[in-house]
Amino acid sequence: MHEIFGFGSTWPMVGMLVFWILLIVIGFYLVANFVNGGQTKQTKEDLLKERLARGDIDKEKYEELLKIIKK
Repeated sequence: MHEIFGFGSTWPMVGMLVFWILLIVIGFYLVANFVNGGQTKQTKEDLLKERLARGDIDKEKYEELLKIIKK
């Protein structure tokens, strides 16, 4: 059935609005992910693990720093 003004049902308009909102949200997500290089933030523990793996710090220093971080 036609509405009062003859534009038809409101459901196609709602569907189009949902489509554009979804498209914009996906676009923002992709741009943010591209700018970030696809990497998530690393925690302090992760950084310590990397330093230990590279040999920048030894196991004793790792455990000492880990205790400080967890306080």
